Amino acid sequence: MGAFGRVRRARQSREPPLEAHKDGGTVIVRDQGVVCPDMECAESNEFDDDQNLFPLGSAFVLSATLSRPLPKGFDVFFQGENLTNDEYFIARTPTPNLGQPIQARLGFRWHSRR
Repeated sequence: MGAFGRVRRARQSREPPLEAHKDGGTVIVRDQGVVCPDMECAESNEFDDDQNLFPLGSAFVLSATLSRPLPKGFDVFFQGENLTNDEYFIARTPTPNLGQPIQARLGFRWHSRR
């Protein structure tokens, strides 16, 4: 099959290689100087190729940040990503690749005053 046949067949695919639904949200809680934004992202089934042969499946990722201000423009923060430790595919060609596992970070931020 020539290149034009592959393009024609790709155009006749059942769905585009993008997910049908992608939702996300952020909740920010502030209490006595502590800031805690939670972020969620949910994706419906999407495909890794233009012919819809390699489904990636759906995914839900929950992340959170805890931040507390310190003197002189500094903040101390803790961040966690994929807190539910779900396994989800991000690619299936040429080999299956999983999204990142649970991650955590602790650090300091400095905000310059202008």
